[in-house]
Amino acid sequence: MTSLALLNLITSRICHDLASPVGAAANGAELLVDENDEEMRRQAVDLIGQSAAQASRRISYFRLAFGAAGGDEPQALARLRTAADDYFAGGRLKLDWAGTDATLPRGGTLRIAATAGDFRVVAAGTGARPQAGVPAALGGGTADDSLDAQTAVAGFAAHAAEQAGGRLALAEGDGNVTLSFTRN
Repeated sequence: MTSLALLNLITSRICHDLASPVGAAANGAELLVDENDEEMRRQAVDLIGQSAAQASRRISYFRLAFGAAGGDEPQALARLRTAADDYFAGGRLKLDWAGTDATLPRGGTLRIAATAGDFRVVAAGTGARPQAGVPAALGGGTADDSLDAQTAVAGFAAHAAEQAGGRLALAEGDGNVTLSFTRN
């Protein structure tokens, strides 16, 4: 995968994830303009505040996950964990850190176990399954033109794992989908 193709797809994914909270804030602003009922105006202000907070949390997460802000310093994992917890706050998915998303279409839990050099993410919930195209993207067997904004994150993760001297493996079973990173 070329760097430019991957960049285009990651950018599309980020925009997709920001469209909802930004759109909700815009809707709240429209309500304020036309609404005279004080209770409805209060609800519109609440909607704008919640939506702006959600957009801010997502931007912070993206900055750490896809940008150079994470780094290798010891605080990077703690900062990424806080940003991920904030990203999922108030949504249908719950994070369970031990030591989102299309895989859980009906909600569920993402359990993340991290050690010094390895990590494992387990998605558990009704109908848990990897999104079409993700297994191939994680394995590096996907051509640039077959990736889309959804599978590009998997392609990015596989590339990042390789650059970190490791690899990603995906396994399904017992109603769970498990993604593991191990160093080579």
